[in-house]
Amino acid sequence: MKLNTRELVLVWITCVAILFVGTIIVCRQLGYVDQLRDNLDEIQAIKDEMAANRDLLTRRNELQARLNDIRSRARSISADAPSDTHLKRLVDGLAAQNNIALSDRRAGTEMKYADLRVLPITCRWETQPPDRKRGGTDWLVGLLTTFQKHQMILDMTKLDIKSHGQERLSGTFTVTCIYRKEGEDQ
Repeated sequence: MKLNTRELVLVWITCVAILFVGTIIVCRQLGYVDQLRDNLDEIQAIKDEMAANRDLLTRRNELQARLNDIRSRARSISADAPSDTHLKRLVDGLAAQNNIALSDRRAGTEMKYADLRVLPITCRWETQPPDRKRGGTDWLVGLLTTFQKHQMILDMTKLDIKSHGQERLSGTFTVTCIYRKEGEDQ
């Protein structure tokens, strides 16, 4: 029996399709397809990390200048003194200067980056009774500028304000204090 050209082409296509499907089935059974997907995902993650690292390397001088600026402006605290107590008193004093009473001050976990230390302090606050010259929001803005003058960072994602009428405000905020311990090298 002799096959014409059309039938030969169909036989070849059918054989190739059967081999292709058979290869896929065997590879799935052996786990090669999943392993290949995992490897491709890992390669993509490594490429993304390399791109991020390359970006950091190109911005290294800028980032180093910013770090040196932060180091120069960071307050220095005695190595013997408990830093959380000192900083909580400082935050309380700055708030009192702006007619804001702090009812609760909680220090978070201190983090250390080289010679710099970072301590978040979460405070519950309330404005004092208003004097007719300044309202509660003015006091809050005054507190923000006072924090900025003392090189403290107010984490704006954690600023909560509630109004109680007649310009009385209350809420919570988190202040991030960056400081250095005396005697620690860079």
